[in-house]
Amino acid sequence: MKKLMIAVVSVLLITTNVFAQQRQRPSAEEMAKRQTEQMVEKLSLTDDQKEKAEVINLKYARLQSEMMQSGQGDRQARSDEMRKNREARDAELKEILTPEQYEQYQKIREEQMQRPGGNRERRGR
Repeated sequence: MKKLMIAVVSVLLITTNVFAQQRQRPSAEEMAKRQTEQMVEKLSLTDDQKEKAEVINLKYARLQSEMMQSGQGDRQARSDEMRKNREARDAELKEILTPEQYEQYQKIREEQMQRPGGNRERRGR
């Protein structure tokens, strides 16, 4: 009986560990909403800018999500495609932000790139 209890507890601990390690990726809609909320907070977007930024963020969050889910192609090709999408997103955002807001946006992006888990390509890895 004691061995059975130890076995059951072990299985439960292993199962709990496995599920705890699996991270759920946020949906494209959740990512876009979070990005937009951060932009509103950090860049003081107007209501009009917020609406436009949300559309742009959702567009590129969906593209990124599709690329991550497909998992097709080599890693470098996906990385290049993601970089192109970031550049296109930045260009669209530049159209709706004031020069001061865009400058602040670029500073924030640069800080994010320097953090662990940021874009390693730009950090020289």
